[in-house]
Amino acid sequence: MADNVERQKRYKVWTWDEITADRENRPQWVVPGLITDGTTSITGKSEAGKSMLATALIYALATGRPFLGRKPVKTYRPAVFATDDRGHLEYQERLDLIGREGAPQEVRSSLRVFSVESLLKYEDLVDLYGDVRDMGLDFVVLDNASQMLDGDGNSGYDVNRLFGGIRLFTHAGIPVVIINHQNQQGSVTEASAARGISGNSNWTRNVRHRLTLDKVLDKGKDTRRRRLFVNGNYSEGESLELEMPRGIDRPVYKVTEGQKRQEQKRDPKTMDKNADIARWIKANCPGESIRKQAERAAAQFPDLSEGTIRNRLSGNGPIAQVLKQL
Repeated sequence: MADNVERQKRYKVWTWDEITADRENRPQWVVPGLITDGTTSITGKSEAGKSMLATALIYALATGRPFLGRKPVKTYRPAVFATDDRGHLEYQERLDLIGREGAPQEVRSSLRVFSVESLLKYEDLVDLYGDVRDMGLDFVVLDNASQMLDGDGNSGYDVNRLFGGIRLFTHAGIPVVIINHQNQQGSVTEASAARGISGNSNWTRNVRHRLTLDKVLDKGKDTRRRRLFVNGNYSEGESLELEMPRGIDRPVYKVTEGQKRQEQKRDPKTMDKNADIARWIKANCPGESIRKQAERAAAQFPDLSEGTIRNRLSGNGPIAQVLKQL
C-alpha cells in the first residue's frame, strides 16, 4: 500500500456548488454512448473476445484514436488489473499487434499493468487505488472480476464488497471497465443482455452501463463477426455488428457499415418533443454547457425534468442526435 494513502472513508459529503463544479469537470462519457465515466462492464462467454475489445479500448484511450468509430473525450493513462497467468505479457502482445510498427509511444509510456492474484479483498483494492493515484493513472480495466471476487459470485455480500473497493476509483473520477465471464449456457439475445451480467441482479444493480459481446456463428463458415449489445441507464439501447480481421488475431474491431445502430420503436410524440427541444436549444443557447442548456430547456418545457433533458443531451442521447443534424 502506498505510504501516503490515509484510511479511505466510504462516503463523501457534497455541497450543491461542489456538485455543480464536479458536473462541469466530469464528462458523462469516456467514449460517447459506449464507455461511461463511472463503471462499465464488458461481459461475454469464453473466447468471445472481451480482452481483445478491452485492448482496443486501451489503445484508443492512450492515443486519442477512435474506439468502434467514436473518439474518446480526451486521452487517458490506463491501468490494467490482470489475473491471468500471462496477463501482462498478453496485453503487451495485443497492443503491439495493433500498431504497424508495434504499440506507439503514447501507449508504452502511459500504460501500467498490475499482475493481480485472485480473490481480491476490499483492503487490496484500497492498496491498488493508492498506487494508481500515486502513478497519475486515470482509467482502470479490471480483467477479470470472476477471478478477483473474494467469495461467491452469487452472494450479494461478496459482490457488494468488491464494488465498495471499485467505487474508491469512480468516486475519485477514475472510470472503471470490468470484464466478466458470462454463463456458457444459452444464447445471448437483446433481452438477456438487457437483464445484465448472466441475469445476476447482484451485479446488475452495481453496474449502470453494460456491454455484452457475443459471437455470431454462421454454419459452415469461418467467421469473426461479433454482436455488441449496449444497455444501461444512460444508453438508448444499441446493437452493433462488429467484425474482426481474418488471419492474425489483431484486437481491432470495426463496426459493419449500415448496422451502426438498431433503431428503437419510440413514441412519435416523444420523438417530436426531442426535436422541439433540440431546435429550441439551437436557437436560444448555442455554445452553452449541457448543464446550462438542460436547465434553461427545463424551464421552457416544464413537463420534462432538467435531469431527463440533460441525459438526452449527453453522448448519443436523442436530443444530442437531433442537434447534430440541425
